Amino acid sequence: LPPSAVACSVEEVQQSASAGCQVFVRSSAPSRNLPLVEFLHHGVYLGHRHHQRADGLGDEQHAGDGDVLVAELRSDGTVRAVPLAEFADGRPVYMDAAEGRRGNQSAAAAASRLCRQGSAGFPYNVMTSNCEHLSSFCARGTFRSGQVDACVRRLEAFLTQWHGDAQLARALDITAPVLAQ
Repeated sequence: LPPSAVACSVEEVQQSASAGCQVFVRSSAPSRNLPLVEFLHHGVYLGHRHHQRADGLGDEQHAGDGDVLVAELRSDGTVRAVPLAEFADGRPVYMDAAEGRRGNQSAAAAASRLCRQGSAGFPYNVMTSNCEHLSSFCARGTFRSGQVDACVRRLEAFLTQWHGDAQLARALDITAPVLAQ
């Protein structure tokens, strides 16, 4: 978790967050090599909104008037507006205290537009285009994932220690896109 992350209940988020605020929950997934891999699932808080499906066939599933919604990128590449309680799934919802709870209307508008389209316009990829990339792009206009950056830094440190030379990591071109930023 980011050092400035604050855990909130669904009710606290509903009372204090503004549309456009980034929200995230702890999640885990099975891995082939490890029993569980923990990660943070990110979304953009939309507040009370009503969304039309991208295909024009009515309302987005589970999203109607009065629902408190979060835009999320799913692993199948779809972007959906889901109720905050469904996004949380019984877990605490985190917000970054450093960014504040005030959100930003342009982030909410960007996330809402992607929900209406039903897609982010790119395929999901855990390293290059995941839910954190999407929420960061909507909120700050930067396509970044702190989790991926940290993973790449750890991999680079391991390769550097293993080989004793930072040139190995660069030669393998594993960290070049991150190091170039």
